Amino acid sequence: MNITHLVFDSQQKLGISQFATETTDTLQYICGETAVKEGLLEVLEVDRAGDVNRLTVINHAEIPVFLMDGDLLVGAKQNRVVNTSVFLAPKAKIIIPVSCVERGRWHFVSSGFTFYPSVAPMSLRCEKSRQVSEHLRMYGLPDSDQGEIWDLVERYHSALRSESPTRSITDIISSRESKFSEFVSRFSPDDSANGLAVFMDRKLVAIDIFDRRDVYRTYFPKIVRAAAVDVFAARSAKSALTPAEAFFVTAETLDAVEELPKETHPGVSLGEERRFSGEEYAGFALYYADRLVHLSVSCSSRFNEGEKARRG
Repeated sequence: MNITHLVFDSQQKLGISQFATETTDTLQYICGETAVKEGLLEVLEVDRAGDVNRLTVINHAEIPVFLMDGDLLVGAKQNRVVNTSVFLAPKAKIIIPVSCVERGRWHFVSSGFTFYPSVAPMSLRCEKSRQVSEHLRMYGLPDSDQGEIWDLVERYHSALRSESPTRSITDIISSRESKFSEFVSRFSPDDSANGLAVFMDRKLVAIDIFDRRDVYRTYFPKIVRAAAVDVFAARSAKSALTPAEAFFVTAETLDAVEELPKETHPGVSLGEERRFSGEEYAGFALYYADRLVHLSVSCSSRFNEGEKARRG
């Protein structure tokens, strides 16, 4: 994949490289957060009893709605994270796969869900992506290992010494909102960009590429805020990365990902997923009408690696 470097910014252990692909803005759609705010999308429990790993979404819009892998949904009976990106058909009502990120609550606080101003932290997205690929391969369902997701949320609580009566991942972020917001404010999305690469301590953590630049700008601060959680949770030395190094690693990784074998699965709504999972990378490319809607590449963060080593 050919990309054009636009800008690189770094703060403490975090580096963000922004770039543009050859083609952008090829599809007409809006993101889920915008659709909810405009009354065009409802995200609900499947029924009054609820299902931990399934939610109902109703698209009232005349165009598709995009929900991103890692979107945090708050409200209803418990907070959830979206398991994989969804390109929701116009005027459609479907069930989407999710995971619970709030172990200690199972009662209604609202009739539906809203979008939290952060996606899931980097290590959680990475681990979930690997699990979804494995479950699709074995069972044909885009599910995660719920117990392991809860364990990872607990490790974030421990690393950040967070207090949360319901053990919610969003409480971790909200409890340090002033620090995270100040951190996020140091980074700004480039108007020409539709992709970014996240680095921690010179290590590539994640890449996200979107079809639409306006959708990219919506998700940019959410992804940076999520990365900040891992920055604060990780215990490692500060390290600098040059813009040239960041761009080279990003381009090299995208080339490597293109060469990986893919497993093709139907999208949750429109399109198809081309998933990959290996020792270095996990993720997927969501396509609709042979056009890339979203590419997500995850790599293990230092926080996740450290926790795995500690557990032996």
